[in-house]
Amino acid sequence: MKRGLSLEGLAERTSMSPNFIGRIERGTSIPKSFTLYKLCKELGINPSFLFIQAEKEYKEQF
Repeated sequence: MKRGLSLEGLAERTSMSPNFIGRIERGTSIPKSFTLYKLCKELGINPSFLFIQAEKEYKEQF
């Protein structure tokens, strides 16, 4: 996450509610691909990073 960017700041910059972003973070809400793209853009990460991380976590389980 960009330094100094709070959950509320991220919510404001992406026009999403802090509650919604919190649910995504906790895994209780599944965002659409465009939502993930907007979050990645504001966080300064490439969206492919999410899939790389998911693959690593999947491989660690098996």
